Amino acid sequence: NTAAYEYYLKGKYKSIKSENMENMEIVRGLFQKAIDLDNNLFEAKGMLGYTNIQTGDYDKAMKIFTSAYKQVEEIGEKRGMGYILGFIGLTYYLTGDPDKAFDYYTQSIKIKKEIGEKRGLGLTFTSIGHIYLDKGNYKKALDYYERSLTIFNELGEKFGLHHSLMSIGITKRRTGCYDTAVEYFVRSFMINKQIGHKYG
Repeated sequence: NTAAYEYYLKGKYKSIKSENMENMEIVRGLFQKAIDLDNNLFEAKGMLGYTNIQTGDYDKAMKIFTSAYKQVEEIGEKRGMGYILGFIGLTYYLTGDPDKAFDYYTQSIKIKKEIGEKRGLGLTFTSIGHIYLDKGNYKKALDYYERSLTIFNELGEKFGLHHSLMSIGITKRRTGCYDTAVEYFVRSFMINKQIGHKYG
């Protein structure tokens, strides 16, 4: 449904520019409108759930994700399955269960590799890097961050690049490589400035 997809794109664009809760409600309204017009638009369901992650309502986010996953699994929509599994993993990670998060991320990666979903693969590599970073395994964290950086460079995907660069910068800072960390943070900052990502 092209009209539904248009609402989804508007919501996604506005979510990047969002600065306050009032704007977040507008974003949610756009995603919900997209879903009302096309109940199979799993991208809109994923982003609607993500807005609840952004405001700390993890239970509501998980309800949206589990419902969406059941739907995409029933129709055999593999891209949707990989996409939603990544969000479920993120929710577990943010609620303090890194092992469960790792399990969902791994399932997500398997599907994304199978169907050649590069952007999603890059995002999930970054997410796995976070788990290793928290555990103090900086070598493994950097390995996953650099994998994601390679993908986003190939795709020219600015939002993903910001995440990869920021994550590498944090890892370098933790290992005492402060000058290198600053270089990565500056690169991330410049990308955020370019795309108007105020939160970033």
